Amino acid sequence: MFRTLVQVGVLVACATAFIKPALADIAAMRKLTRAMVLEAAEYYRSVPFDEAQAAFNDLTSERWLRQPFHLHMFGMHADGMVWADNIFHELVGVDFSLVYDLEGVQFGQEILERTAESTEPITVQIRFLSPATGNETISVGSCMRPEPDHVLCSWSEQE
Repeated sequence: MFRTLVQVGVLVACATAFIKPALADIAAMRKLTRAMVLEAAEYYRSVPFDEAQAAFNDLTSERWLRQPFHLHMFGMHADGMVWADNIFHELVGVDFSLVYDLEGVQFGQEILERTAESTEPITVQIRFLSPATGNETISVGSCMRPEPDHVLCSWSEQE
């Protein structure tokens, strides 16, 4: 009986050790994406749209593409049409309002609705298949509207 309790205790301790870093990562991802999207909104408001679009699509940008967590920028029109993603260029021109995560949540539409109701960044957490590895991973994003017609998001990936 005592041996069984010890084994269960060891299993719980091991499971907890794996869960804590994941929760810490998610908390850090939320903090980093929020800071980046606020910085990006300030930048967006200070330059012409074409300049912001170019900057947020620049794969070599140290300002808008950072580690840890593959922190990067994304932009879309209020109708959901993507105009910037400096990691996943294949998303440019896609109607993001029609995109679902692995759990079946239409999160693109959710972002459009929630950012229309708030002046502060909103947080989104999704599960998706990383194009880089093909593995399921968690992504955390902070999104806001620097002006009514555009949405900016800063995304991060746990993998």
